[in-house]
Amino acid sequence: MGVLDGGASAAWFGHDPSPAAELHGSIVRLTADFDADSRQWIEVPSIELRRLLAGVEKDLADFLDLAAGWVTEHLPDHSERVVEALVQALALPPRN
Repeated sequence: MGVLDGGASAAWFGHDPSPAAELHGSIVRLTADFDADSRQWIEVPSIELRRLLAGVEKDLADFLDLAAGWVTEHLPDHSERVVEALVQALALPPRN
């Protein structure tokens, strides 16, 4: 999430709603629909949001590992393309 590092504060999914994240000191305000008249938000300490996002990234990486194993076993002729498509769709950071 770029807002934690001083970057962009909005995500675009190609349609409404218009989510946003704003950094206010050490608090991140997450808004489901920034353009709504009755916008609602939650506030999360930035350190907690980093922890939560790291957990999500780990879960997605674990899923990718399982899916890659399944695809290799069941669709060996297509495994490289399917795994690459999953990597792009999940947009995970490089593993250390």
